[in-house]
Amino acid sequence: MRNKFAVGDALGSSFSVLFGNFLPFMALGLLFTLPNLFFMMSPPAMDSQSAMRALLGLGISTGCSLLLSGALVYGVISSLRGKPASVSQCISVGVSKLLPVLGCAVVTGIGIGLGLILLIIPGIILMLMWYVAIPCAVIEGTGVGESMSRSQFLTSGKRASIFGLVILLGLISFLIAMPVTVMLGSPYDISFGESGAVVVGTNMSAILANYFLGAFGAVLGACASAVTYTCLRNEKEGVDIDEIASVFS
Repeated sequence: MRNKFAVGDALGSSFSVLFGNFLPFMALGLLFTLPNLFFMMSPPAMDSQSAMRALLGLGISTGCSLLLSGALVYGVISSLRGKPASVSQCISVGVSKLLPVLGCAVVTGIGIGLGLILLIIPGIILMLMWYVAIPCAVIEGTGVGESMSRSQFLTSGKRASIFGLVILLGLISFLIAMPVTVMLGSPYDISFGESGAVVVGTNMSAILANYFLGAFGAVLGACASAVTYTCLRNEKEGVDIDEIASVFS
């Protein structure tokens, strides 16, 4: 039976999968986003290099999130079948598909990043086109180029809906993070003098909170990507979740 892709259904399934596997998925999220913590613990220089540092941080965050998506695909598919997966199983499948996932992460990350830097809109379009490239690489065993092409095919005609899903995910993450930010304050203590802004200290509680919230957002995004893939395969090709999961047997 073919069901049309619906933002509400995809969002609901993403949260259901995440909270049904909260501990193992968050463990993976914290593991894969660990470079973000090291990056945040290094106080930024408030000078001409701050923009470059921000771009580097964005690249690291994007790369970690994409690799996390590869590790979580198996867990999401298993959970949708009512069979929660362990951390070791997710990592095992993720490692076995490491090269195509890494290739997709690098190519799509660079493409989306450049698009965002240049005119923003091209980056958003590329992100929507390649939204399910990682699940394609893991589940279908395709190479980088073919995974990106498959994602382009599966998302065609549905990118406005996917954009709505991404906006909702961002809004939810923001609403969750906002009270934490208000309570704990900025991760960095900044002093303003004649020479400009200078970082004089770090707020470790705020840094750790931002690290955890970033991992949560990355896990939620990875779940949404995998769930969206299953919905698009079902609508466009009539493939159900059991057929998709059969590749892991």
